[in-house]
Amino acid sequence: MPSVQAIIDRHRLLEAIPDPSGSFYVRLGQRYGNAGQQAPADSADRVILVMSIDNVHGR
Repeated sequence: MPSVQAIIDRHRLLEAIPDPSGSFYVRLGQRYGNAGQQAPADSADRVILVMSIDNVHGR
């Protein structure tokens, strides 16, 4: 498979979702191999940023 290099030059924030339990952080940790992932101490301040990529330049 050829390597792909891209530059994202246009994006925008679609939504900021509160995650006060840290559940998204835990789910990501588990997905990437940390079965015992715990929510971080700053969970009350966590948000999930949903971004939209509008323009990509690459080869």
